[in-house]
Amino acid sequence: MKKLLLLTLGGTIACEKENGLYVPKLTGEQMAELVPGLKDMCALKFENLSPLDSTNLQPEDFGGLAREIFSRGLLKNYDGIVLTMGTDTMAYASAALSFMLKSPKKPIILTGAQIPLMEPGTDGNRNLMDAVKTAAAGYPGVYIVFGGQIIKGTRARKIDARGLSAFESANVPNAGEILNGHVIMKNPLPENDAPTELNNKICADVFLLKLTPGTKPQVIYKLAELGYKGIVIEVFGLQGLPDDNRCNLNKAVIDAIKEKGISVAAVTQCQKGGTDFSVYALGGSRALEAGLIPCGDMTAETAVTKLMWLLGHGYDSERVSTEMKRNFCGEVS
Repeated sequence: MKKLLLLTLGGTIACEKENGLYVPKLTGEQMAELVPGLKDMCALKFENLSPLDSTNLQPEDFGGLAREIFSRGLLKNYDGIVLTMGTDTMAYASAALSFMLKSPKKPIILTGAQIPLMEPGTDGNRNLMDAVKTAAAGYPGVYIVFGGQIIKGTRARKIDARGLSAFESANVPNAGEILNGHVIMKNPLPENDAPTELNNKICADVFLLKLTPGTKPQVIYKLAELGYKGIVIEVFGLQGLPDDNRCNLNKAVIDAIKEKGISVAAVTQCQKGGTDFSVYALGGSRALEAGLIPCGDMTAETAVTKLMWLLGHGYDSERVSTEMKRNFCGEVS
């Protein structure tokens, strides 16, 4: 029988009502009791971390989570780890853990719920059962298991605030699915023989900027004044970064890179596809020449956490640019 560690961090799945509002209260042991047959599947060990609303999750918490998973799970005699948490920032957490936990030899499965386990119609029982089954299946690496889908940690995106199919796999097929109670893995993360390592350095000074018509170039300069070391810009379409004299964001980005030493990366606002700065003469091509980092089909969540992680190492801008383009754990095609 597989031996699994269930780590809990609160979230909707663990909530009960208090004065009419949801509060995370359930422990891992209590959650397991609410899912019939769960404890018969494997030998479950429980570790309850201090509940944290995922809305309040901060970059330093990514490092703390990675440390807990590494020390409590990866270094001990477990076959896999399941982490339950809130869904709102789960895609950021799964991406960060993917970078911070190098070459894990065990599954690290994140899951949660849109409806609390204590409520009628909950999706938490299915998600928790599916997560445990996926962890027991033994595919190493970080995944989100939710709504019957198995999604690589660096490809997950939350797409629904209420619906039970809350996550999708961005720009690549699902890693697998749970069908009729069986784990069917189709596109697992590649395995390697490198030693498992914890590398949880992080820099919180990264800002995600979504462009709109009328975004003022002064925003870029103000971010530099505020001390941000990295900016991820959600550009229009393939490479849309305005360079019109009325709103020259292109120049502002070049100034941020050249004069302030800020690492600036670009992802697309579109739900599918990625950036490509080789198509149009305008719209960001000059910023690319100055050092703008194109992120291809990487999600915004992954680009932000990857840039935080790389800047946490103290790399210079050239090294950051090189590493942002490198594929570490399936985050970019």
